[in-house]
Amino acid sequence: MMLPAPATSAGPHGPQRRPLDRSKYGGVEIARQDARIIGWGGHRLLVAERASGLKMRVLAFDRTCRPSASIELGLERAEKVDAIYREADFITVHLPKNADTLGFVDDRPSPR
Repeated sequence: MMLPAPATSAGPHGPQRRPLDRSKYGGVEIARQDARIIGWGGHRLLVAERASGLKMRVLAFDRTCRPSASIELGLERAEKVDAIYREADFITVHLPKNADTLGFVDDRPSPR
């Protein structure tokens, strides 16, 4: 989501900055984009905090999360996973691979 840090090389005199050719990197402005998170807790919370700090609109879905948890964190909570796909610019998935989550995300087109 973000431009990689400028490349450095370690020579006999320590790290030295090389000029960064910005024309190689393209992308979109992520401020005011819609970030959607499937899964919650732990490192997922860090993603939500970072996205909010980057001025992204964050909507999260987790079927095991208490509704009050997202309110305490100041984030919007989706009641159904379909809401995640509707207007997402970025989707990040944080689910353990187990019998309950296997096939939760697949290659079928997302519902719009």
